[in-house]
Amino acid sequence: MGLLPICASCKKIRNDSGYWSELESYILERTDASFTHGLYPICTKKLYPDLLDSVESEDKAVQDSEADSDKSSKGR
Repeated sequence: MGLLPICASCKKIRNDSGYWSELESYILERTDASFTHGLYPICTKKLYPDLLDSVESEDKAVQDSEADSDKSSKGR
């Protein structure tokens, strides 16, 4: 097991030749891994606070609608 020199800020990795590359590129070149991207919830709040509030409001409305629908179907 060795050390992997990674930038504490941008997360680029320094290779054996001293060149810096993106984390994804470094891993893709050396492994069979593949990536899928998403946003960690705290990062989403930091980057898109208005969007997250909107999505949470929409989710609440859908949940309320589904709950009302469940109550109506049980009363039949």
